[in-house]
Amino acid sequence: MLPGDSSAGIDLPFPEVLEGVWLVGWYQNTANHVSWVRFAKMATMLPPTVKIDAWILTGDDIPTNDPLWKCKGKAAYWMGAAGNTIYLDFPAADCLADGSTTEGYVFEDFTGITSGPPGAILSARVHVQATLFSMVAYKFPDSWCDAKMTNCKSPF
Repeated sequence: MLPGDSSAGIDLPFPEVLEGVWLVGWYQNTANHVSWVRFAKMATMLPPTVKIDAWILTGDDIPTNDPLWKCKGKAAYWMGAAGNTIYLDFPAADCLADGSTTEGYVFEDFTGITSGPPGAILSARVHVQATLFSMVAYKFPDSWCDAKMTNCKSPF
């Protein structure tokens, strides 16, 4: 079993709990609006402005999905000043609907899985920073996506 592959991950401090593969977004009756992100390991005691690698994948192969992030590729993340906040630098301006290349996210309420996509090992509530827009995030085992983050198994 890979590190972080059990619900025991909820005991990890932030941001270590983020390290690994997440499906982030929201669901509607007729469509999913989710995308994948892999957060690389963040070394402890880094200044908050140090950027760490992340990788984005649209989730185009997920049934009835209109991806949350309209791009894929190498990105970066770093810690925000507020608790449980990260900023994500996207690989292109077309990732977000408003054309910006950076967006802040607040991760809260980390819990073990009682419902959600099969294979998920952890869940969290995510807010786009400075808004009330709320999403869900599900953590999956690192092996759920290939090493190059070009393909992930279907979560549904």
